[in-house]
Amino acid sequence: MTTAVATWGNSNAVRIPHALLKKAGLKKGDVVDLAINDKGRIEIIPEAKTHRVVQPKAGVTFQSLFSGFEGPCSPPETIWLDDDFVGAEREAWLE
Repeated sequence: MTTAVATWGNSNAVRIPHALLKKAGLKKGDVVDLAINDKGRIEIIPEAKTHRVVQPKAGVTFQSLFSGFEGPCSPPETIWLDDDFVGAEREAWLE
């Protein structure tokens, strides 16, 4: 993909096509660092994203979430890990 350097106020700007942003895992509003690499090329470096840890309200347990559920089997007692992994992060760790 090619694009042109354009004027934006007192600065210059480069438009990045949506498909390229998506492929890079970026979206509008993301913070990036700009750097010149050893070959003199401009690099766009995404700022490290932090994961948020969500704590359930007092009294919410795995068993309370599924109370009354009559499924084919009971949930394992070791479903909650002690290291605060949740969601996709937990699933990736258990693979």
